[in-house]
Formats: sequence, structure tokens, C-alpha cells
Amino acid sequence: MIKTIIYLKYCLILLICSIKTTIAQINPGSLSGKVVDLSHKESIPFVNIFLYGGADSTTAKTFQTDANGNFSIKNLSPSTYTIKFSFVGYQTKTFSKILLEDTRYTINLGDVPLDADSKMLNEVVIEYKKPIIEMQDDKIVYNVDQSIFSEGSVTTDILKNVPLVTVDIDGKPTIAGKRNTRIFIDGKPSDYSASSIGDLLGILPSDAIESIEVITDPSSKFDADGDGIINIVMKKGKKLGLTGNMTSRVGTMGNYNGGIFLSKKNPKFSFSANAGLNHGVRLFDGNSNRINIFSDTTYNNQDNNNNRISNGFNSRFGAAYQIDSAQNLKFSLRGGFNNGNNQSLSNNLLLNNDQLGQNLRRQNNLTNGNNLNLGVDLDYTLTKKDKSQYAIGLNYQKNSSNSNRDYSRFLLNPDGSTRNTNPSLQNNDNQDFGNIFEINADYDKGFKFLNSKIEAGAKGSFNFSDQSQAAKTFDYTLNDYVFNPSLTN
Repeated sequence: MIKTIIYLKYCLILLICSIKTTIAQINPGSLSGKVVDLSHKESIPFVNIFLYGGADSTTAKTFQTDANGNFSIKNLSPSTYTIKFSFVGYQTKTFSKILLEDTRYTINLGDVPLDADSKMLNEVVIEYKKPIIEMQDDKIVYNVDQSIFSEGSVTTDILKNVPLVTVDIDGKPTIAGKRNTRIFIDGKPSDYSASSIGDLLGILPSDAIESIEVITDPSSKFDADGDGIINIVMKKGKKLGLTGNMTSRVGTMGNYNGGIFLSKKNPKFSFSANAGLNHGVRLFDGNSNRINIFSDTTYNNQDNNNNRISNGFNSRFGAAYQIDSAQNLKFSLRGGFNNGNNQSLSNNLLLNNDQLGQNLRRQNNLTNGNNLNLGVDLDYTLTKKDKSQYAIGLNYQKNSSNSNRDYSRFLLNPDGSTRNTNPSLQNNDNQDFGNIFEINADYDKGFKFLNSKIEAGAKGSFNFSDQSQAAKTFDYTLNDYVFNPSLTN
């Protein structure tokens, strides 16, 4: 009987030990917390953590805090631990005799304050340089400040080095394989005409640009009427205090440009401003030879000469106010003006099947024009703890342009002698006025699952525009220009 009782007690003890071991395996221990600066209460990222204890108390296990200063050490067995926190410029912090047991297997140390080490340097600067080109999921980012072409240049020069982007002779950029490329500035459309966008980019100093984004498949945050988007991200002033720079450049044929950039920032408020001017001269010569293959084959040879002079001024002011850690308000005002003239001369020679000249047509065009643009943006952004973002924006744009073009056409004999004494003369006066008001609301939330995100947006756009053309032809009978109703609206 006594042996039976002893045997039962022994089995019961083994059962209790087994249960305790099972509980310890089901509930592994953990240590967590956040490392902060003692004086400023700001988190300290990438702090070295040394953990002693467990089965081998002589060897330290090493860990690091994340980018926000948080740490979580899991799968710890019941034991007594010592934990040390070490970071350059701070005194080492040690916690001893931390007991993890079955009834207390999860411990949160809360905020772990580190005090600055007075023996160390006052400031440690860690520099990280972005690559020139970043390939992201939905866009290509060209970091302008990392480019050797960024100093003393304008946006047109930078765009010539951006992947997938080509720039034509008029300074208009397009994305390869996209028929309709739109230009955005800070995520807002800049709906200038094809000619004036080239003037704008020829004025905008590259020193005022942070990066250029090439978006081949725009999301709902952008307008859907373009095949691709080139988004120019302006500098906002990231350094505290007042910063600025000034640039100037002189080129051949009388080309010159200059720009200035200023920014000021404190923890709550920041502003940036830039202005630039440009004087440009562009010369172009070209020729083409065309064969029309029919029973009576003809040949068409054409040569062109083009001379364009432009002057422009562009300015931009932006301000941002950090209402609190979750809310941000931004305002920007931009404006620009440019004018110029363009003179072109073309000769068109038509030849017959025997390649003998039949007639020669010469046309001379002289165009003078100017463009004025103004834009205002107001944006409010709310970012929640789950990283979802809500944004509301207002945008107003005003554009006005006018141009005056004189045409003169001569019909000549193949030897260059005049065929008619009175050339065809025409004058066109074009005016274009536009007012655009837009309001948009956007939602954005990312998910860790498959590195995915949801984007949704709504936009209302009100566009008021007026385009007119007044055409006049020269009447040799009246010795004056008269309106041509068929070419006037």
C-alpha cells in the first residue's frame, strides 16, 4: 500500500512538471519597448541591443531597434536576463535581473531613455546619398540633385538625361511610346500649350527641383486623359533655418539664364520660393526629299530654315503648415510670362519624272507671341495611425496667350526667277484665354499583404476657355489687308 502511494505521488510530480513545461513552451517570453533621447524624447533608430541570460549567460545575443526606435525580442525561455542599449554619442543603458517566468513571460520596458555622452562629439552626421535613378513599382524617379548636370542648368537640360524621356527642338518633353504626355508640377497639371511648356521648362532652374518622376501608367490620383505623366517635384526646404542659392549661365549665340532659390523651415512652418529668367536663341536647318511613285513619278525636295528667339520669366512660392503630427496644410502660388518671335523660310521644289524642275514655292513666316500663366493650389492632408491618408485639394489656373503671324508665299520658276509679281500675303491673329478650377478628394492606404495598396479619388473640373482667330489677306486692289471670313472665327 505504501509503495502504491509513493508511486502515485511520483507520477503526480511528473505530471505537474510536464504541465509547467508545456505552458512554458506554449507561452514563450518576450521583451519589448522603445528607445528615446532623454532630453528631446525623440525616438532613436538602430540602437544596438545586447541580451545576456538564458541557457548561456556569458554570450550576448545582439538585436537592433527599428527606424522608429522600437524593439521586440521574442521566443525567450524563462530565466533572468540582463539587457544593454548602446549607440554612438549616448551613454550605455543597462537593465539587470529581468526575470521571465511562467506567470510573467511578457515584459514591456516602455520608453528606454538614453542620455547623451558629453565626452562624445556634439553631433554625428550620417550621410546617405540617393541614387540618380530609382526604379519604383509605378514610376521612375530621377533625383536631380545627384546629377552632374544639375548645377547651372534648366529643366529642359535635365529632362534630356531622364530615362524614357525625349525632348524635341521646341523643348517639349514626351515619354517614349506615349502619344500624349502631360506635364505636372508637384502632382498638379500644368496645362500649357505645346509651345509655352517648352518656354516654361527652359526657364525653370534645375536647382529648384528635387526630382522628376516618369509615370507611364498613371493611377486614379492623376488625370486619365494622358498616356503618361512627367511630374516635376519642387524643393520644399528640408533643412531647418534659412537656405538658398543663386545660379547663372551664359552660352553661345547669346543664350543666358539665371535663377534664385530660397527656403526657410522650422518644426511647424516652412516656405520656399524660386524665380528664373531665360533668353534663348534656337537655329534649325533641315531638308527632305520625297518620291511619289506613280506611273508619272514626281519628286518633292524641301529645305527649311528656322530662327527662334524667346524671353521668359517664371516664379513660384510655396508654404506648408504642420497642424499636428497627422494634419498638414500646403499652399502654392506660381506665375510666369514669356514672349518671343520665330522666323522661318522654306523652299519647296517640285520635279517631274525626268527630275526636271517644274515650279518652286517659297514661303516666309514671321510669328510674334506672348503667354501669361497663373496658378494657385491649396491642399489638406490627414494621415491616420493605420497609415491611411486622406487628401483634399483646390486648384485654379489662368492662362492667356496671343500670337500674330505673317505669311508670304511666292511662286518661282525652277531657275529662281519670279513667276508672279504679287506674292500671297496673309496675317493671322490668334488669342487663347483659359480659366480652370478643380477640386479633388483622394484616399490612399497601403497593405503589407503582397505589398499592395488601395487608391481612390474623385475630381471635379470646370474649364472656361475662349479661342479666336482673325485672318486677313492682302488685297492688291485696295492695297490693304481685308478680313477673310472663311479663316476667321
